Formats: sequence, C-alpha cells, structure tokens
Amino acid sequence: MNEKHEFLIGTAFDSNLLGPTLPPIPPFTLPTGPTGATGPTGVTPVFGMLNTDSVTDIPTVANTSIDFTVTGPFSGVILNTADNSITVGSADVYAVTFSTGVSVSGEDSGILIMNFTINDTVNFLSQIRINLDQGNRIMASKTILFSLNQGDVLRVLIRLSAGPVFIGEASFNSLSLFTCSIFIYKETCLAKRPC
Repeated sequence: MNEKHEFLIGTAFDSNLLGPTLPPIPPFTLPTGPTGATGPTGVTPVFGMLNTDSVTDIPTVANTSIDFTVTGPFSGVILNTADNSITVGSADVYAVTFSTGVSVSGEDSGILIMNFTINDTVNFLSQIRINLDQGNRIMASKTILFSLNQGDVLRVLIRLSAGPVFIGEASFNSLSLFTCSIFIYKETCLAKRPC
C-alpha cells in the first residue's frame, strides 16, 4: 500500500489571511460602586500586664486588691494602677495569670488566699491558697482561661491574710488566646482566627 501524504507548507498560505481578522478592541473599564470603609489589616495582639515594685515586699490586707504600681507592655486592654485593674478591650477567650513571691516575717506562720475577680465578682475557680511557715518564701502562680466580654474588669483580690504575710514581685497579666503574639511565652493560635 503506497499512500501519498501531502503536507502544506506555511509559505503556501496567503500571509494576509493569518492572524487576527477582527479590528483590535480598545481598552475599557467597567463602572465601580462606592468605596467602602477600609477593614482591619492583620491581627492585633491583645495582652497587658501589671506589676508591683520588684524591690519592696508589700504587707497583705484582707479584702483588698493587690496594689500594682507598674504597667508592663499592653495592646488592646486598659491597664489601671489607680484601681489595680485590667479592662478587656474585646470579647475573646483570655489566659489570665497572676504570680507573686510570698513570705512570712518574724516567728509566725501565715495563710494567704487570693482570687481573680471579674467585674468585682470573685471567681472561686481561680483561688490561690498558701500556707507558710516562718522564714519561708515561695513563688505562687495561677493561670485560668476565661471567656471575657468587652469592658470586663479584672483584679486580684486578697480574700484572707492571717499572720505577717508579704507579697513581692507580683505580676498580673491577660493574653487573648485567639491572636498570635509573643508575651513572656509564645501562645499558638488555636483556631477560628487567622494568624
């Protein structure tokens, strides 16, 4: 079987017939609507920290808030040393941490009970109870996860102080868990919000 194949070569075509056969379309733009407000860019970390003077130990007094005198870094919260509070700027889940050194002076022993308060209501799950013998100094710390609303006010309340109990180097901080930030330690984003 001898079959003959014929191929057309490009030069055999009329060059006027190659390429676009329609005139070019001029550029155009579609009408746009009104521009909306610019939304937030990125994720703003939410955290804040209050501290006591790191040099002076403070005597504890029952039914008073810890007297914080130094503000630490903060973003998205209001720190207030006048009333020893952290006010939450946005609803979220927060890790709230309090840590302090506790000591007893003299020959006595002592007991100290502290709790977080939210809007001046004691949260009993946050209780820190410390029993100390004479001459002892310990570090105590507590972290609780709270679902907080915008405007909630956090404090650390001394509910009971028996004996010559002192605190020192106290730190009170809040950190939103659903924003990424570095604050003493790195929190990882759990879900729901982009990092």
